Amino acid sequence: MADMEHRTPRTNGGRLWGWLSGLGIVVFPWFAGGIVSTFLPEPETMFPWVLLAAFAAMIGWIAYGIARIPGFRRGALLGSAISLSIAGLLYVLVLLAQP
Repeated sequence: MADMEHRTPRTNGGRLWGWLSGLGIVVFPWFAGGIVSTFLPEPETMFPWVLLAAFAAMIGWIAYGIARIPGFRRGALLGSAISLSIAGLLYVLVLLAQP
């Protein structure tokens, strides 16, 4: 037992989960909102509320991951910045492309 080397915890897993979570901050709520609202009595009126709830849940997951998973913060913040920047750029392009 004395000759076993000391193993450090891997943080690459946390960084990968951070990247995936950060990049999914825009994508996941749309999929979740579409799937969940399909099974509700009035899907068209409930979709925005389910979308908002899924977005809040994703922000909660990222906050939890930053607080509890080693290496999660850097990947999550960079992935979120990239994802939200692309979503904002697409929003501006759609607004400018309107006649």
